[in-house]
Amino acid sequence: MQQSQLESGAESYEEFERLHSSQLTLSGLPKHYWPTLHRKISAGIYDAGDNFCRIKSGRPLQEYCPHSLADDQQDIVLYDWRVKVVASDGIRLDESDHVYLIDHFFSFLAENLDAQLAEVMSDEKARSRLEAITFPGLDEADSGLQADKPPPICREHVWRLASFYRIQRPNASDAASASTSVWYVMDEFGSSIRHSDAPSVKVFPFLHLTSGTAYSVMFPLRSLALYDEATRDWAEGSGAANSSAEPGPRQCRLLAERFHPQLFECFSDRPRLRRQLPCYPTPGSQPAGHNPAIFAPEFFARHRVNESLPSLERLSGSMPTVASLGRALRVFSNVDFVVNYLTKGDQFQLTEDPDNADILWLADHFKDYEGLSIARPGVFVNQFPFENVLSVKDLLASLAMEAKAAWYPLTFNLELEMDRFCAHIGEALAKAGDVEDSDSDDRYWIVKPWNMGRGLGIFLCDAFRLGLVELVKRCQATPCIASRYIHRPLLFKRDDVDGAGVKFDFRYMIILRSVRPLMAYVYKNFWLRFSNNPYSLDPAVMQDYGTHFTVMNYQADQALKNINCQEFVPLFDAQYGERNLTWSQIEQQLVLPTLLDIVRLAVRHPPPKGIAHNPQSRAIYAADLILGWDSAASASGGGISGLKCYACEVNFCPDLTRACAYIPGFMDHIFSTLFLNEPINCHTLVEEETPFDFK
Repeated sequence: MQQSQLESGAESYEEFERLHSSQLTLSGLPKHYWPTLHRKISAGIYDAGDNFCRIKSGRPLQEYCPHSLADDQQDIVLYDWRVKVVASDGIRLDESDHVYLIDHFFSFLAENLDAQLAEVMSDEKARSRLEAITFPGLDEADSGLQADKPPPICREHVWRLASFYRIQRPNASDAASASTSVWYVMDEFGSSIRHSDAPSVKVFPFLHLTSGTAYSVMFPLRSLALYDEATRDWAEGSGAANSSAEPGPRQCRLLAERFHPQLFECFSDRPRLRRQLPCYPTPGSQPAGHNPAIFAPEFFARHRVNESLPSLERLSGSMPTVASLGRALRVFSNVDFVVNYLTKGDQFQLTEDPDNADILWLADHFKDYEGLSIARPGVFVNQFPFENVLSVKDLLASLAMEAKAAWYPLTFNLELEMDRFCAHIGEALAKAGDVEDSDSDDRYWIVKPWNMGRGLGIFLCDAFRLGLVELVKRCQATPCIASRYIHRPLLFKRDDVDGAGVKFDFRYMIILRSVRPLMAYVYKNFWLRFSNNPYSLDPAVMQDYGTHFTVMNYQADQALKNINCQEFVPLFDAQYGERNLTWSQIEQQLVLPTLLDIVRLAVRHPPPKGIAHNPQSRAIYAADLILGWDSAASASGGGISGLKCYACEVNFCPDLTRACAYIPGFMDHIFSTLFLNEPINCHTLVEEETPFDFK
């Protein structure tokens, strides 16, 4: 909720145009409206009500949802707001006055919605406004809603109405925080403008830079007569409207619009949700499986940014060793844990001059492998060409889906497969029983932006209820993947949480020495991360960070539980001893085979779909893993049967500060394994194996 008013004349039109011309041009606002927009912003004029009005309309539930209804639902009427022209002369497209400001009722960041919604609901006036926006039929006796006790506003109600704009932060410390999506719900007038595939008006967000105030702006797309309805395209930017009932990205974008808010209250059964899916497939209409585009080399190449391949002809000789040089290997690094913890002795020596180094250990992505191979063929670098197939979430998911890897949960790329994902949910709903009791693997999903780290932007979705509303909306702002949530995780009982079982995951370090031949190791010590609250799938805690997430390093309001692996193993074995399950079994039968399969998959294809062979490259990757049961029966049984190991993600150039601080000689172990061919404290995954010949 906001009010913004500039002093008249405080900002000249010339200054307004200079600051906002690119924003207005991109929005498609014709230039003859610009001076009027400036005038209305300067004077704080909200005059849409002079030429438009909101009208409540209703239609029987049977018409909206034509399937069998219970007797007490036959008379229910669904109400909508409509915005109609009331100007007696109508709205003429060539008249410059017809551009209108719309206020934002409230704004929020996606990760803070629950807290900000609670703040709105704690204010009686604000709560009444939001209830009126959400439930047009509150004061109607035949609406099916109790006027004296309105239904609770849930996050899905908000997401149904939400739109977003982006704020750029040019001085951000990393790419993940360079852009922020700000979500908002328009006021009563703006939220009442219905969707149409042939809209009569356009509504777009506008950030007034001088005042820092965000508005929505409405202007006509054609001339309108008296009582014509103002409608907008809720799926603008998703392609042209298509009358076909076949699934597609546009129909998925309209999913939120199709969930009438009264239906949230009238129905909770599976058939209702299934029929509301805009892309629920008719038999044979939807190709099974994934979009082939995500398996094509071109899909992987689009992530490439000025990355070259080494000139292997220049690298035909042996790489330098301590023996061949007759001195220590000189190491240049801009990474603190290397500088602070690598032992300086007969084998390694730090240098501040990268041009004098034998080893470059860099924090930033290295791209010029060709240049390095030509100019300095005897220098190592701590990265491999095209290792992003491991470290970028959507690329790893695509490799795993194509290979049908058992260690990666079923995943959809929501940028290219939203229609297939929604169709998959429709098929799953058709097979599921009572939604409230369903333990289907397709009910819960974890949604991750593929271009962010540190747990940013990740959320859970109950696709059998109303979680798809939020999923479809949020994926319009950020490209994401959706993976089946491991909803039967192996739990660890924490004494400081009243002995309750909490989620945990763990990190193993993959040490890749060579691609051809394939030489890879795993460091024996591993690192654990724990949730802070007892695990539960109760809808009340579905979005609770402390219940479902384990990355606490960047959460100011969350405690970080530290247990090292030496402490953890006996505690784990004691907890699961009666079930004949030990950590040694898990590591040997599940963890190490999973890590080996990840490495082999990453080098299976030639670039850009696989890690490239480069004699100069050495690298360490952090693989985050989680354990889960394949069924409820397995979860209550004994032994390792039915327990699966899943990869969450693999990280490039991980932060090893914690490892260095707690494990004496850790950096020496890593450097010895990578550069001296002397593995220390490592499991051998594979040695001297040439996976494929790409010639």
